[in-house]
Order: sequence, then structure tokens, then C-alpha cells
Amino acid sequence: MDEAAPDLSIILVSWNTRELTRSCIESIHKNAGGVSCEIVAVDNASRDGTADMIEREFREVALIRNDENAGFAKANNQAIGRCRGRHILLLNTDTLVREGAIEKMVRFLDSHPEAGICGARLVDGAGAPSRAYGAFPTLWRLFAQQLPFWGRLPESLRPVSGKVEGGGEPFEVEWVSGAALAIRSEAAASIGPLDENVFMYSEDSDWCYRAGKAGWKAYIAPGAEITHLCGKSTEGVSAWARVQLSWSGYYFCRKHYGRLWTLAAKAIVLGSMALWLAVLGLANIVAKDCRSA
Repeated sequence: MDEAAPDLSIILVSWNTRELTRSCIESIHKNAGGVSCEIVAVDNASRDGTADMIEREFREVALIRNDENAGFAKANNQAIGRCRGRHILLLNTDTLVREGAIEKMVRFLDSHPEAGICGARLVDGAGAPSRAYGAFPTLWRLFAQQLPFWGRLPESLRPVSGKVEGGGEPFEVEWVSGAALAIRSEAAASIGPLDENVFMYSEDSDWCYRAGKAGWKAYIAPGAEITHLCGKSTEGVSAWARVQLSWSGYYFCRKHYGRLWTLAAKAIVLGSMALWLAVLGLANIVAKDCRSA
């Protein structure tokens, strides 16, 4: 007789995050509450022994080892094919599940049949609200994220804008951060896999956009709280990450918004990259002159 399907399948994608991954799994076990869970971990060719640690310390975790860094979307798709749960939770390895968070997300999806996707209230390591959701790309947001000071812009103008305060009722959003994104398995099956043309960034907004087109709604459940140690899973690749962020925003526009949007988005991204290269080149020249003076 087949084992009963769990309530929730939790997917972790790791890349050189051994200690973070250990803490994340421990927080899941500690705070799963009354929800039956399975964990599927995909290791993207970590060099720090992450996969060996999972295999040695968490034998209940289904582990997929990749020979190369397959990226966020492809790795999650590999795991989705192994999931048996009624719902699926994409969860970054630099997160810590807090008490009641899993139960509240599962309970929300169970009680709201129109909801295909549910996000949590994300807080940083100090307990301050972190970005949990956002609005779909516009030309302004694509331009704004190229600016070195975009983080100081008003929340409503940023490419990712949603910080969730404590308390309050669940509310509908355009897209949910892939750091902690719960999706009904039925919805995942109906909209298809994450877009593997995107190595990282915008795959969550693309998934939510497609879900919306298929008739599913996305919500944030503020009572479900998860700590997101923002950026810890991508430390050391900030310049490369900025390029990926710009390209993925352009790709989203090209995929969903038509020819004129695509041309404008390309001009914004290529123009900003050219400007950044010019600024860096000038800075390098000035630095050399200063050293030789």
C-alpha cells in the first residue's frame, strides 16, 4: 500500500550553504507543527560538503545531487518532479521557519480554493520586515533597479517593494518572493514548470504571472513568519547577480509584454550596462593616476 501523500513538500536548493542549509532543515523539523512534510533538497554542485552533510545528518531528506550549478529554476523543477505533497513550498536555504508559519500557509491554501500561491511575512536576522512580494516589471522599475541608489527610492517605486508588517489579514499581491513561496500542487501542474531560461531572479514573478493568467490568485499571509537572512545564499557574486537581475527583468518584458516593451527594455538594460562600464573604467583610470602621483 502506498504511503499517504504529505500535506506539504518543501524544496531546498543549495549552493555552498552547508551551515545555512543545516539550520534551515532543523527549523523545519522544529516548527512543522501538525503539518506532514517531506523535504526534497537539490544541491547545485556545492564545494563545501553541503550534499554530504544532508546525506549524513538528514537521512529523511530526499537528495538530488547535480554535477553543475543548474540554477534556481531548473533545480526546483527537478525537485517538483519528486514532490508528493498537496502543496509545495519553495524555500531558500538562508531562511529559518518560525513557529506556526508552515501550518498557517497550508491552512490558508486549504481554506481559499481560489489561492494558487501563498507567501509569508519575511523578516531579516534582526527581526525587521524584509521584502516578501512585489509588482510585475514596468519600464520604470526596470530602469530604477539599474540605479546604484534604487534601494533608497520610495517603496512603491522599487522593482521589489513589499515589506509586510506584523499582524493583519492576508492580502492579494501580484507576485510572491521565491524565498518562501507556497503553491498548490494543482496550480503548479496547471501552469507548468519554472522557466529555466532564467538562471536566477524573476522566475518567481514569471511563475506568479502565469498563475494569474490561469485564474489563480497570489496572497501574503502575514501571520506566517519566516526569517530570511537576505543575500546569504548569494554572497560573493554581487556583480554577477546584478547582471542576472537586469537580464531577467528584460527577459520578463520580452516574454510577456510585446515588441515595443521589449525594445524599450533592451535599451534600458544595455544602456545602463554601458554606463556602468564607463563609470568603472573612469574610476580605474583615476585610481591609477592617484597611485602614480
